Amino acid sequence: MATGVFSLVLITMGFALVVPNYRPWKLSNPKLEMWWSLGPLLLILIMLIPSTVILYLREANFFPVGGAKVIGHQWYWEFEIPSCKPYEEWSQKKGEVYAICCDSYGIVEEDLQLGEERWVSTDSRLVLPSQASFRLVCTSEDVIHNWNLKSSGTSVDCVPGRLNQHRWLVDACGVFSGLCSELCGVGHSHMPCGAESILYRKWLNWLAGYFE
Repeated sequence: MATGVFSLVLITMGFALVVPNYRPWKLSNPKLEMWWSLGPLLLILIMLIPSTVILYLREANFFPVGGAKVIGHQWYWEFEIPSCKPYEEWSQKKGEVYAICCDSYGIVEEDLQLGEERWVSTDSRLVLPSQASFRLVCTSEDVIHNWNLKSSGTSVDCVPGRLNQHRWLVDACGVFSGLCSELCGVGHSHMPCGAESILYRKWLNWLAGYFE
């Protein structure tokens, strides 16, 4: 689109320079002035429509296989993964756990085990499926945080009082590590993010083990 607009402007300017069409007695041309006002407007509308559709589709997450909630605190993360059962079915059973909830803290250097990375290791990770569309809903309990896993292309602002959605879709299995990317206080540098991606079938078995 940008190439087409540039080519059109270049051709028009070249035509105006080459063709001798200067007429000193003609000081106005309403028809020409109308078209050079409507032309750019039409070009902007032509570019606006597909850009808006693409922007919407990037944020939309149609038919995810599941969802999880990421809540930022000073200075740790909280994860919630709800059951796959409908809430109405769960509410009729007393004592059954509806959601997996866990907190994730950074491991201090003195407690690191062999193979764990400094500054980015956590005591628990968010377990997510690979090769499947998954919805992450991120928010914060106190100040603005940022759930940032650079190796997976994930960066979501966690804002108090607001829910931000992210589509998790990775092909590889493994552990993804990162750090909070918003200045959130004195413990900002000790607030790592951790997620583990496993095969979708294994993830379903792992999830079912909590709700049996």
